[in-house]
Amino acid sequence: MMTDSQKAMNGLSNTTESAQEVADGRCVAVITGDFTGFSGLARSVRMKASGIVRNAGQSLVRAFGPVMPSDIDVFRGDGWQALLSDPVLALRAALFFRAFIISRIDHPGIDTRIAIGIGSVDYVPPGNVAAGDGAAYRASGKRLESMITPRRGIIRCAFAPCAMPGGTTDFISNRSMHLTPGAATGGPGQASIPDEEMVDALVRLAGAAGGQWRTRRAMAVGGALKGWRQAEIAAGWPESAGGPISRQAVGRHLERAGWHGIAHAVNVFEKKMAVFRR
Repeated sequence: MMTDSQKAMNGLSNTTESAQEVADGRCVAVITGDFTGFSGLARSVRMKASGIVRNAGQSLVRAFGPVMPSDIDVFRGDGWQALLSDPVLALRAALFFRAFIISRIDHPGIDTRIAIGIGSVDYVPPGNVAAGDGAAYRASGKRLESMITPRRGIIRCAFAPCAMPGGTTDFISNRSMHLTPGAATGGPGQASIPDEEMVDALVRLAGAAGGQWRTRRAMAVGGALKGWRQAEIAAGWPESAGGPISRQAVGRHLERAGWHGIAHAVNVFEKKMAVFRR
């Protein structure tokens, strides 16, 4: 039986597209994040942060295949940005980034806020995702700027204009859709465009459910997001964190991390966002 991660990845190409190849008007995801309270962290913690973010991107590709046309980019020391060719995996990827970072930086003051922008990109310089531009970039950046306090959310999402699959000229856009929210994108039986506010609320709630993650909870969630069963997570638990551990211990970590509600949110997000997949 396929895991939910495997189902979500059905239809993905096995070939990595270049960053410029996805700048064709299609719907992609730009994920922008930064560390909260970064300047107040110890120098040794700040020095590790950029390398951990880059390792998170490499781990994401190993887990989900060639979904990032270019490596994750780190800028200003505390900011980072990733481009996903498939918006379906955007929430899973955002949660994975956060889980990876928290599990590798065992510090009570470390966290990251994340904004997902679903839309098109105009250009992406090779090897420099953060220097790209387009509707998805602007949607992600503006959403992150609005998250000035934790009360505004840990993970949020915004829509921007992009071409729908199937060669149509239909677009989704932030707050003003050429297609009415909930309207079918094509013939009978085709999926409907999800409402931006509902998607943003779903993403925000998923982030809030993981608001109390610390190292071991984040480790367990990171494995679960990759589609690993509890026995696999237990067997792969690092020795530096007391591993391997029992399957029951993994289950307790997942329960305390709010995993079951998060998994439900991720599955709904991926079903709704499949309308944007080419």
